[in-house]
Amino acid sequence: AGGLPAGNAELLPPPANGLTAQVGETVTGKNVVVQSVNGNEGFFVGSSTKDRVYVEWGGDVGENEGSQFQPQKGDKVNLTGPLQTAGPEQLRKLKLSEADAQLVRSQGAFVNADRVREAK
Repeated sequence: AGGLPAGNAELLPPPANGLTAQVGETVTGKNVVVQSVNGNEGFFVGSSTKDRVYVEWGGDVGENEGSQFQPQKGDKVNLTGPLQTAGPEQLRKLKLSEADAQLVRSQGAFVNADRVREAK
């Protein structure tokens, strides 16, 4: 289901101890599968509803990317951006459902993508 490396760690499937050890590292996703889309705010990538990582794209955290590309469930994408801490303020701005917010909170971080492209 593609790869999502940050530094020397692979984030898919997410490590059992969460993602916080890689915060600040640049994530470079290749051919990762979009599991679900959260409006115009972002999306999850991974291999299942359990093994997935949130990607902020076009929302209120960091820069508003304003991309024309809107990933859909099932798309394969390439992406880059820093791994960012998922604190209470960031979680509020991500506008996630309670279940999705709980997953991101438990992982401790999310990808704040600055580039997302359809994988060719």
